Amino acid sequence: MAQKQQDEEMEQRKQVRQELEQEQEQKHKVQQQDRQDLEQLQEQRQKPQQEQRQELEQEQEKERIQRQQERLKLEKEQEEKQILRRQERLKLEKEQEEKQILRRQEQLRLEKEQEEKQKLRRQEQEKKKP
Repeated sequence: MAQKQQDEEMEQRKQVRQELEQEQEQKHKVQQQDRQDLEQLQEQRQKPQQEQRQELEQEQEKERIQRQQERLKLEKEQEEKQILRRQERLKLEKEQEEKQILRRQEQLRLEKEQEEKQKLRRQEQEKKKP
């Protein structure tokens, strides 16, 4: 039982780690894309044609804003997933604690029954003695 519980906890930790790694990769990709966009923007600024430059800047700004919104959306989703995982873990821990309490109560009840039986046997033996 304890091994199964440990295996489940290990699997949960493994999943959390994988998701965190995926989040880090995603953030890294977005940061890399932002750097590339900045480089492109700087290159475009060096071009002499004012109108073309302005159009490109506006387009790139729109793209940057869109990526930023996507990144924020992703971060929000990831936070929600983390909250749900945390809630699930707490729920599992609570259930396990409740099971342990019930097992302990049952164990105490059985021990009490055993003691009562032994007490009755002793009393019976005392009665049988002349």
